[in-house]
Amino acid sequence: MVRVLLVTLGFSLLPVPVLADPLDDATYIVELNSTAVEMTLKADTVVMGIQRSVARHLEDLGATIADPGRFRTELFGDLPDRLRADTGRAAIRAYVAVFDADELGRIADYYRTPEIRSLIAAGIPIRPDLLDEDVAQLLESRAPDLMKYIAPAIEENVAEAMARLTMERLATIISMPDVVSFDREERRAEVVEALRSIE
Repeated sequence: MVRVLLVTLGFSLLPVPVLADPLDDATYIVELNSTAVEMTLKADTVVMGIQRSVARHLEDLGATIADPGRFRTELFGDLPDRLRADTGRAAIRAYVAVFDADELGRIADYYRTPEIRSLIAAGIPIRPDLLDEDVAQLLESRAPDLMKYIAPAIEENVAEAMARLTMERLATIISMPDVVSFDREERRAEVVEALRSIE
């Protein structure tokens, strides 16, 4: 009897294999994968590119952005945060659609190895050249398919960013002296009036 109890207790202490959820694996992979990070950075680059373009035009008008953070918030609202989130969600959906559960499990398990975790802890992005050859090949072979899912999320948000970029919105932002400054203050009213007359 004692022996049966000890054997039962011994078996209960063995690790129980856990079947991973493909969505959990995809989420984990996207959080660590440099391709997903690059997509998010591309999304941020779009927003920053629009802001730089507007700033150059303002300079031509004798104005400078006095508070870049506030200017970005006034111009885009929460769009940059939504763009990053949408890109991340699209990447997760892409991984679930493009890889089967076993492949996702293999990739996620590899990302959980001490070698990869130490790279992550050191702040080194997980690039294909740092991966096991099989995992790298698997990821690289599906990269075009992943982009088919991720690109529309970026394009949709870029379209929204461009739609927000109206002359009225710019005129309102330019009228804020703590956000945009002018070499000659009297120029502000002229620029705001000219922008409002365009629409």
